[in-house]
Amino acid sequence: MQIPNEVLLPRDILFVADKGLIGKAIKIGQVGFKDLNSETFVPTHVGLIISNSGLLIESTQGDGVDVDGIHKYIENDEYEDKILIRRNIEFEKVIRFNLQLQDHYSTIFTENWREKYNYGVIFKIEIEGRKFCSELAFHCLKRASVIKSEIEASKVFPYKLLDIIANDSEWRTIDAAAMLSLSRKKINLFFDEKVKEQQSNIDEMKKTIDSLEHKVKFKEEMNNLTNIPNEIKDRLNIIADFSSLIPMLKKVEANLLE
Repeated sequence: MQIPNEVLLPRDILFVADKGLIGKAIKIGQVGFKDLNSETFVPTHVGLIISNSGLLIESTQGDGVDVDGIHKYIENDEYEDKILIRRNIEFEKVIRFNLQLQDHYSTIFTENWREKYNYGVIFKIEIEGRKFCSELAFHCLKRASVIKSEIEASKVFPYKLLDIIANDSEWRTIDAAAMLSLSRKKINLFFDEKVKEQQSNIDEMKKTIDSLEHKVKFKEEMNNLTNIPNEIKDRLNIIADFSSLIPMLKKVEANLLE
């Protein structure tokens, strides 16, 4: 299904209600045992959209802070009806058709790339160089001036982050059908473009290196040419030395003949 007027934008927040073992453990940590089996949407994971092609940045136990595609959620039947995307309306008006601004925020949101997963958030402890999923999202959104809450990022669990924006009139829910319009092919095309861009940069660097090597080789050859006169001079000196010996050799020859 194609939704022409509904596309993902940087700063959209992806909430996932994972019902696996780890998801249940995180849910218990947020709402307790009494609501464990309730049908209330309780997010256990958060990702932050960084491009309208469906790329998101998230922090997971296996990879820490990394960039991936939203397709791994929308194309997985296990996550059906377990996904929610929220967007800041005021920001949408500003960024929707401003590609330069979209790239700017994409850059900001990837500054924490490759940081490790923060297990300390269980005890509401902030650890430098580590980020929990909702801690990462809250940190990025606050840095981008989307969220103004003064709460510490390490104390923000997925459910708390949803609660912060759930009753805010400046936020709205993105139609789930918009996510279905994103295919793996579209995301792969985005990666292919990035690969081509990097390959182009590499090719330009190779040309620069070849040019420098050519200049260095030319300089060495010119240095060799400047040494040629000196070599000729040395050989002429040797010839001159031999020339001075010729009269003496002739006398020796005459004496031998007598």
